[in-house]
Amino acid sequence: MARQTQRHEDTEAPLKGFEARLAAGFEWIGQHPREVLGVIGAIVIGGALVAGGYEWQRRSNDNATRELEQIERRFAESMGIDLRAAVPPEPVDQERATRSREEALEAFDRFVESHRGSRFAHFAAVRAAEMEADLGRLEAAGRRLRTLVEELSSEALLRAIALRLLGYVLEEQEQYAEAGEAYASAAGVEGYPDPAAVWLLAAEAFQRAGDRERAAEAYRQVLDADPVYAARRRVEDLLAPLEVEP
Repeated sequence: MARQTQRHEDTEAPLKGFEARLAAGFEWIGQHPREVLGVIGAIVIGGALVAGGYEWQRRSNDNATRELEQIERRFAESMGIDLRAAVPPEPVDQERATRSREEALEAFDRFVESHRGSRFAHFAAVRAAEMEADLGRLEAAGRRLRTLVEELSSEALLRAIALRLLGYVLEEQEQYAEAGEAYASAAGVEGYPDPAAVWLLAAEAFQRAGDRERAAEAYRQVLDADPVYAARRRVEDLLAPLEVEP
């Protein structure tokens, strides 16, 4: 079973794994898949307005969206949770939770295979990696996410999600330097809605790795990205010892 790494009080929650640790603006992504899918679907449809192909593309996208919604709905029903809740609780029955994640993982894998190369498949791959992480299959989740990051160079939102999840997976494996790099890359993706929180994760990971210089730079990024958040997290106090020669 994966070691559960606790982070900031605004991200701690009863639900284990990566979904419980999405900070601030990213918490809604895992909890509101329909909204995310709607955005992705709009992007796909918008890019498909070519002569003769629009109607076929629209039907294909609608079908893919419905299929993913069905997977999410079955998973929620199997877990006995309401995904509309701000913090869906972890089921008391751990065998049930494990079985539900196994079934969802298989469903997402089938979807990825049948829609390979599409944005919908990329979203399903992120969800599959979340299931793998929560099941303690960290190496498998890491391999999936590294492959996905390479494919998502032009998709800022999903790439940031994948990088952040990769950072979590690497931290669970105590690969702190690599985790810091993944967090920093996520925070650097254009359009990321909450870079300060992820820069803070990067700073903490680099500090655990013993890399004072990169930790200090990441703390400075938190200060630049969101001074109010940085003040609340007392980032200047965390940074000060790193700016003194050891």
